Amino acid sequence: MLHTSNPVFPGYDSKEALEALKFLKYLKNTIASDEIFKGSELLAFTGILTGTGIFTRYWDMGMLTPNQYQTYTPGSKKGINTHNCLVSGMNLGISKYIKDENKKAALEVIKYFTSEDVQREIIIKKYFLYTGITKFYDDPEICSILSCSTIKNARTLSLTIEENYSDVYLTKITAYLNEYLFGNREAEEVLKDITDIKKVYYFSYKTTIGLIMCTIKSIFGNMVMLVELIEKFCMAILIMILSFCEWNVKEIYDNIRAIVITIYIDVFSLILLIVMNYISLNNYEFIFMISILIIVLVGISNFILIYHIRLLFINTNKMLTKEDICDIKTSISNKSSEISYSKRHPGSVIGKIVGLHYTAYSIESESIINTSCIRDYYSTSKSVDVKSNDTKSNGIITSFNEDFK
Repeated sequence: MLHTSNPVFPGYDSKEALEALKFLKYLKNTIASDEIFKGSELLAFTGILTGTGIFTRYWDMGMLTPNQYQTYTPGSKKGINTHNCLVSGMNLGISKYIKDENKKAALEVIKYFTSEDVQREIIIKKYFLYTGITKFYDDPEICSILSCSTIKNARTLSLTIEENYSDVYLTKITAYLNEYLFGNREAEEVLKDITDIKKVYYFSYKTTIGLIMCTIKSIFGNMVMLVELIEKFCMAILIMILSFCEWNVKEIYDNIRAIVITIYIDVFSLILLIVMNYISLNNYEFIFMISILIIVLVGISNFILIYHIRLLFINTNKMLTKEDICDIKTSISNKSSEISYSKRHPGSVIGKIVGLHYTAYSIESESIINTSCIRDYYSTSKSVDVKSNDTKSNGIITSFNEDFK
């Protein structure tokens, strides 16, 4: 407002705001100090009350000393001033929940408070305060009491309450302004931060800005990205190894298979995203759509495999049939292969992992279930009773007993 007579306040991104902010810091550094600028309203009030303030800006309170007078703040150009009257203060209203006769009585009270006689005799002559009735400022008697020229040259402003106009918003603005006034930040940076609090930027893929793509060039940034990728792949490999070891655990039979499929999908999707990151394409809209599609598919597949399927089968009790029962010869053949593999790798870690993979066991009963019908050994059937009797053969526990009832 220092450089314009326009009654509308310019925004924080305007030229006027930039010049006004720079001039404010100039005043602080030349005729004031940090302590004065950081002082509360009490400091200004004390300066007016004691008469020690040379230039003091404060609310109209009708308490001027004989050596003080009111005037408007000059602007940077002739005919422009920064004196603005903010229409604010006490508000009067009538409740809609009272009786009609009480509403009429309250209306008469408001009419009395805002009448010319009360405003002239009480507000102006008794308390030396300004009133909203502008025709009084052409009265010589009132102008001998108040500074009529100050009011005539001032511009009346009303406080607009926006939806996001809150204490948090005002606190952020004050913090940014203090960073410039009492810190080392540039005025342009501070005003941009204030503007960005509420401003929404729109970009179109048809503009030059939409074609700009950001890449990491520094060695440190690439190392961080590489470490994150290695961490993800190591995590996936570790989960796969643990899933391989517990492949035939009765209690988590379905969960293990769902997790493995999920890991496959996640790893494959991660590889696709990495490849797309290094593909040279100028159509960023296509890259964005494909990336979003991959991420959405991963999220949906993870939800279906890990949660939805478990909800479907949580109360399902499967029945064993003759087709589900494995042939004893096949079971013996599988165990023979396992024993042969164990002999070739008697003490190796791989041999132990493979042995865990092919061993069907239950955590609750702490027993080994030796059957190749792995997909249904965890369910109880009325027609088949699978029992486990532990025996040792060549260091491998391979006992089973099937009773047909």
